[in-house]
Amino acid sequence: MLRNGLKVLHILGLVVFLGSIITFIIASELSNESDLAGLVFARELISTGTLIITIPSMWLVIVTGTGMAIISARLKQTWVRIKFVVSIIIAINAHAFVMSAVKEATLLAKTSLQKGIIHVDYLQAYTEESMFGAINVLLILSLIIIAVFKPGKIEI
Repeated sequence: MLRNGLKVLHILGLVVFLGSIITFIIASELSNESDLAGLVFARELISTGTLIITIPSMWLVIVTGTGMAIISARLKQTWVRIKFVVSIIIAINAHAFVMSAVKEATLLAKTSLQKGIIHVDYLQAYTEESMFGAINVLLILSLIIIAVFKPGKIEI
């Protein structure tokens, strides 16, 4: 019963996590540097949403996945250990690099609106956010593939 509840929360967390990322990609694509007020609005949406939706849902997925592994005694299985390590890499990347770039891009967008011209460093911050975010998306997709195919299902 507990494992089923964790699985539901795990899948719900994954849907919210990926859904928020897709939403932020769309918001980012719809905004442009010629409409600074719209750019700031999109950046605020991305910044706030990342902080209150994406990061908590990421941790929900990690905690519930770990809980399911403990309950089902799968911690010795290679594929479970791989998922755990990659999940921690995703969390570190999200906190250390993605959030930093999100905050920087948002701050530079606000500065741009105040000055009436796009800040020279905005594109670099946006590119860093996109790059580190893309790394996390690829790592998440690799975790989904690992969960489906369970490579190395041998216990160590």
